[in-house]
Amino acid sequence: MDPVALFSKAVLLPALLGGLVLGGAHLAPARIQPLMGALAMAMAWMVGGSVVLGAMPWPPVEAPHFLLLLGAPAVVVALLPPAAGHALRALLAAGVVYGMSEPKRAYAWEGATGPLWLGLGLGLMLGAWVAIDEAARRRAPAASALPLALTAAVGAMALGATGSVVYGQLGGVLATALGLVAASTLRSPAAPWSRAALTVGTPAVVGMLLAGAWFSELPAGAAVLLGLAPLAALAPKAEGRLPVGPLALSLLLSLGGLGWGLAEAGMGSTAAPAGMPAEPW
Repeated sequence: MDPVALFSKAVLLPALLGGLVLGGAHLAPARIQPLMGALAMAMAWMVGGSVVLGAMPWPPVEAPHFLLLLGAPAVVVALLPPAAGHALRALLAAGVVYGMSEPKRAYAWEGATGPLWLGLGLGLMLGAWVAIDEAARRRAPAASALPLALTAAVGAMALGATGSVVYGQLGGVLATALGLVAASTLRSPAAPWSRAALTVGTPAVVGMLLAGAWFSELPAGAAVLLGLAPLAALAPKAEGRLPVGPLALSLLLSLGGLGWGLAEAGMGSTAAPAGMPAEPW
């Protein structure tokens, strides 16, 4: 597909869809605003990702397919009370991390490597998912939205710079959608739809970073630093509209991950282990 056409469909189309629904959320009754926020993020992610990847197979076979499909149940998570939401988060995160890692478990990981990666992946995804939600509940959602949007944007650059154009494009879809949410929270810091939108977007951001480490050339250390960046939402913040503390810590971790990825990319990549199936990314 022509790069300009791909950009217009994978970034501008989701931004338009998400923006229209978010705009409607501002005018909707408060009781349905969370649903509209969650749907806006899910639509932007699933439509944009499907443009990049093409037809979605069933059952899902590649890591990005699991992450796209996660958008639908994540809408349900966004509408649940905290205790039930955290329980469903744990189940979904475990299922997605296990499912998307299947090629690695089958062809590459040996001994303790598999359990260690699964535990780390689950910890990063679930930790970020809970941290973003808790920060959005306890504070204005801008404290969560800006660090998460920054992580998505820098993560997309790191993925693209370390050998995966497609993963970078998917990260760009997430960064665009989350950027809209973050910009909206600056205007309406306590809007109920924004926390729901972040609930849908968070696991996709962390999942893309894990996929980049497992199936592309994003260094493991870079993926971990970027995966920790959303946790900055829980950092202390000064009073005011802009969450300086969380944003600064998120920026530090994200740029550290990007720098690590660029440094290793500059030194050259290593070949994939024998018997590992080629990924089309």
